[in-house]
Amino acid sequence: MKLLDFGFNELTYLEPGTFKIVNLSYGIMLNNNKLKRLSADTFVGNPEMHELDLTNNELSELEPSVFNGLDSLMLLSLDNNKLTSIDGVFVNMGNISNLDLSNNSIVHISNTTFNTSSEILVLKLSKNKIKSIDSYAFPNGHHFYLDHNEITTVKGAFKKSTDLIVLLLNDNSISEIGNTDFEGANDLKSLQLENNPLKYIAPHALDGINDVTLF
Repeated sequence: MKLLDFGFNELTYLEPGTFKIVNLSYGIMLNNNKLKRLSADTFVGNPEMHELDLTNNELSELEPSVFNGLDSLMLLSLDNNKLTSIDGVFVNMGNISNLDLSNNSIVHISNTTFNTSSEILVLKLSKNKIKSIDSYAFPNGHHFYLDHNEITTVKGAFKKSTDLIVLLLNDNSISEIGNTDFEGANDLKSLQLENNPLKYIAPHALDGINDVTLF
């Protein structure tokens, strides 16, 4: 079987191993349900699955091993849930290329949140409640969306993001940009910082970023 679509139902819980014998080659659509939590090994037995859509549910927490065994997963959408923390969730998910965590209540990004993901091409964290981000927090990638949060500083957060092209930081609480804030992101082409209380830009803040366009 290639695809299972359970979207727009009233599911509140899934037993561990629910999809174990299905062996999906494409994905599972569970968007627009009422899922409140996912247990460990919920999706075990589907190492070739490429997409998982959990958009528009009521998930407030995810167990660290909830996505165990999804070795080929590339697209994961958790947009519009109630997540507050995601540490330890994305372990051994080296193939994930598009991760959508927009419209949640995440408050902090640590330097271990994405440390097992080698590269996330598109990472969406728009419209959360992120206040703080550790140095070396983000993996390598191309497009990062961090707009509409409560971020005050991004010092050293992108040191591993050497291929980053687009970075959205508009509508946050950034009051100054330091010399090392964008260190490592030398390929940055588009940097959006509008609608922040920005008062100071350090003299070498954009050193090494030769082709960036500021918005």
